[in-house]
Amino acid sequence: MSCFKYLIPVILFLLHPIQQEFVGFRKQESSIEITDKKLKAQLVFQVLPGYHIQAESEVPDNIIPTSVRFEANKYYKISDHSFKIPTYDTVVLGETIHKVISDKFRLEVEIVPQKKFNTQTLKGVLSYQACDDRQCFFPRNLPFEIRL
Repeated sequence: MSCFKYLIPVILFLLHPIQQEFVGFRKQESSIEITDKKLKAQLVFQVLPGYHIQAESEVPDNIIPTSVRFEANKYYKISDHSFKIPTYDTVVLGETIHKVISDKFRLEVEIVPQKKFNTQTLKGVLSYQACDDRQCFFPRNLPFEIRL
């Protein structure tokens, strides 16, 4: 009887669906540039072929925009960040046309060192909702990190 208490969690784990990620963080293509008193990170992300994610702004009311959150760190602060999208695609929902991202894009982040700044790691989460040509999927959170 006691073996069943171990068997149930194993069965539940095996039956739990693994969530597919539709965006990848391209760490090897990302870069850090040191300027006067700031660091500028160029973080590169890639949407998988056949999918698109919602734009970061100017989306219809019922659409979840792509966003980013950064983990707080006492050694630096984020002074600014912006999405750099080479080209947007468009999707038509009924009569509403909105922008989507379906290829590689960058996130530029300006970082101001605080206190004694030594080698640190920039950590964050990209939140997005992916769709294909038939359906949209539950929103995803993609954690990322890069050494500064």
